Amino acid sequence: MNKGIGRIRFEYHKDNSTRTVIISDDGRGIDTDALVEKCIQKGIVSSEMVADMTQQEKLMLMFHSGISTAESVTDISGRGIGMNVVMENIKSRNENLNIESCIGKGTTFVLKFPVK
Repeated sequence: MNKGIGRIRFEYHKDNSTRTVIISDDGRGIDTDALVEKCIQKGIVSSEMVADMTQQEKLMLMFHSGISTAESVTDISGRGIGMNVVMENIKSRNENLNIESCIGKGTTFVLKFPVK
């Protein structure tokens, strides 16, 4: 495992009706194939359902309870808890989340929410 230095970038943009928070990293990216396989194993989706899914829909599978692609459980990863709570909070606040990820290049989360 590479213990090198990674970079996380935070951006914040606002206009009259919307606020946008962008969080990106230069890490290894999200392996959607592994994520999809884990969701199929747990019965969250079927192979047939996956065939019609967009990349964004596949990435959103990470927000199901109990999903983790970690090879082993540690103090900080692999338990498959927490991301579903994040999504519940996003939805309850009428926020919108978009995820972009590229293997070997990193992941970007774009959170847009209305001004109240």
